[in-house]
Amino acid sequence: MSEEREVNTGTGIATLTEEEVRKSMSREDRKARAVRILERGIVADRTTVENLPPHLHGEWVERDSLAIERKRALGFWIDKEYAPKRALHSDGTDMSIVGDTIYMVCLKEDKEIIDEVRYEQYIRMHGTAAQKKSLGFDIDGVKEEKEFKAQAEQADVPIIEESTFKTARKDELVAALQGTGEQVTNT
Repeated sequence: MSEEREVNTGTGIATLTEEEVRKSMSREDRKARAVRILERGIVADRTTVENLPPHLHGEWVERDSLAIERKRALGFWIDKEYAPKRALHSDGTDMSIVGDTIYMVCLKEDKEIIDEVRYEQYIRMHGTAAQKKSLGFDIDGVKEEKEFKAQAEQADVPIIEESTFKTARKDELVAALQGTGEQVTNT
């Protein structure tokens, strides 16, 4: 069913249906509205906490006792000061609740430490040998590396170390290619 609204035309009041409003919007206007809605811009505006002091970091956290206790162990606390006006729901407490999440804050320094630890864990698990060495991890001490080297030795497969690269100029490349050509003709 069409929704009606009153529009002041200057000469009187006209009532436009939703279809007439849609027809009056250009394609660009309709596209801009669709982009804003699909990017969840409306929801993002509702969950943005603007008055958070610069020394604090805030996150929306699952409203689950296990998730809350995990965040508390990391240095977070439930915000009752900065985000209450953003709350969509209330349970009688001062917590800022949006859906199944609550707003928690911690010191920025604590958040930087958490991010640093997460990065190191990621590199330890997924990083290249060079990245692991740069963080001081013992490459030879990694279980997977030891197992791979042992299997390669048993199968008499040569172990190829990771390559390195060097920036070269045109004259260096030409000299290297000429040297390679000479080696091929000499053999």
